[in-house]
This record gives sequence, C-alpha cells and structure tokens, in this order.
Amino acid sequence: MLRNLIRKDLILSRKAFLWTGLPFLVYAAIMASEPSVHLREYLVLSAILCALMPVSAFGREDKFKAAPLTCSLPVTRRAMVQARYALAAGCGVIGTAGALALAMLWPWGHFTAADVLNLPTILFALSAVVVIASLLMPLVFRFGLFGLIWFLVGTQVLGVAVTLAATLTGPGTVRPVFRGLGRLVAGLHVRLGDPVTAAVAVAGLAVLAAVSMQVSVVLSERRDL
Repeated sequence: MLRNLIRKDLILSRKAFLWTGLPFLVYAAIMASEPSVHLREYLVLSAILCALMPVSAFGREDKFKAAPLTCSLPVTRRAMVQARYALAAGCGVIGTAGALALAMLWPWGHFTAADVLNLPTILFALSAVVVIASLLMPLVFRFGLFGLIWFLVGTQVLGVAVTLAATLTGPGTVRPVFRGLGRLVAGLHVRLGDPVTAAVAVAGLAVLAAVSMQVSVVLSERRDL
C-alpha cells in the first residue's frame, strides 16, 4: 500500500519535483562557488531546499483540490501520511547526498573532500533536513499549501522584526544572540564526531520525526476536505 501511494505521488508530482530540484542544484552550485559561504551555512540552506522540495510537491495537491480524490481510495489517512513521510525521507537523503557531492565535486567550489566526507558533516546535514522537514510537514497536512506559505511568510516577518529591533536598539543587542546561535550550531557540528553524541543525536532525530508524523496523522484525520 505504501509503495503504491509513494508511486502515485512520484507520478503525479514529477513535474513539481523537477521544477524544484533543478533550482536546488543551481542554488547549491552558486553557494558552493561563493568563498564567503561557510560549510555550515551551505548545509543549512541546502537542508531548507531539501525539505521544501517534497513539501511544495505535496502542496500542489491542495492547490488543485485533489486531496478528496486521494482520500476516496481504499487507504487510511495514516497510511497517506506515512507514505509521504517516507517519500520526504527519500528526498532528504537524495538531496543531502547531492548537496554534499556537489560541494565536493563542483569545479568552482571551495569545499574539499576532507571538509565534506566526515561523520560530523554528514550527520549535521541530515539533522538539519530532519528538523526543518519535521516542522514543515504538520503545517502542510493541516493547512495545505497555505501551511508552506505561512511558514515562509513567518520567517520573513521574523527577519523584519530582528532588523527593526537592531535599528531601534542598536546592533549590539541583537548581535550577541546571533553569535550565541552560531556558537551553538558550530559546537553541535563538532560534537557530532563523538560516537556517543552522534548516537544521542540520531535517537533524538528519530523521536522528533516520529512525533512530527503522529501530529501530522492527527491533523490530517481532523481536517475537513
């Protein structure tokens, strides 16, 4: 059942995956070519694109009002959610592998194989994809395409609020927050090289993904189509 649902989404959304996948490659190549872009910034931005790729494809179903047709099939909404999480996981793995390979092999890039081919970097990239997708997926299952739009608008509003706060109170009040977040992300990246920390991180990501999927099931079952 899950395989058929995944196959249906791949067939019906193949153009959406194509039109979101190609800009992903172009944008990743541009970032890899920019010397000022740090590897962690490249990985986080790539993770956002990896998460948006399947989510935007799922949102097309809401745009074309095709969800009632899918729900008319002899499948449960839980199975539909599980199939889409499985598809999102596949997109995340493939997208992360593509981003890492592009960072290493792009002729005009400034990342080396030693920067990319190590456990902390790979786990950091996958962690970013899982966290972002786990936050996005329930919004899409509850609100459809508007869930994705609200997420993007919310991040822009947050950026505007931070800019206004820096303008009104001075950059000195905002800069320490960003420096602290940067140190936190950098510390996590480094500590993922420790086997115990890596195991704890993987377990935490599994719990986060499971909770996100359960929330999506509940929201999907309560949503009126």
